Amino acid sequence: MRTEGGSRGFTLVEILLVVALVGLIATSALGPMIFLVEKLRAVRDDYGGERKVFAALESVVQDLRDGLPQSSAPFRLVRRDALAGGPDDALLVWSLGPTRRGGILGTVVYAVVRQDLLHPVATGLYRWDLKVKAPAEVSLEGLKTEDARLVLPGADSFRVEARQEKAWVQEAAGKLPQGVRITVTRWGRSYRHQDWLPVPEETKP
Repeated sequence: MRTEGGSRGFTLVEILLVVALVGLIATSALGPMIFLVEKLRAVRDDYGGERKVFAALESVVQDLRDGLPQSSAPFRLVRRDALAGGPDDALLVWSLGPTRRGGILGTVVYAVVRQDLLHPVATGLYRWDLKVKAPAEVSLEGLKTEDARLVLPGADSFRVEARQEKAWVQEAAGKLPQGVRITVTRWGRSYRHQDWLPVPEETKP
């Protein structure tokens, strides 16, 4: 259209076309940026998940470091497999660990609990602090989830190997191990942690 001065103005159609072009250009420019932001968020979440896993596994190792070698049979490793076929080990250690959290000396137990009709709780790696009870006296079947603390949500398998003498073993009962390998699966991804433990004075050559 034309104004009173004779100059031509913009029609509504032209204005709409310009707006549409600006929107198209903005969308093209923002697309890669949105993808990058989502990628960075995924990396951040993945890194945070790994930190949670290895922090939980380090807490297992710390309880082993706090084990009391002077006691008889302070360590017990039970090899188990779940009905579905996944690793379902149980680790027990007579440890000072509970006293560091205001508790009483006793056996610390780590095992996975899976949510089902018998266990209406979150699937994950749980920890029990059993007061004044040696590892050999613990009945794994008698453990109750309401007495445990969830240390790693989402963990649905738990496999442990202990270093005894010069070999890695899958079951053990007796003295504290020289090292430990722990493998957990969490939300379809496996994580492995290996650590060496201090050798008690009475076992040194």
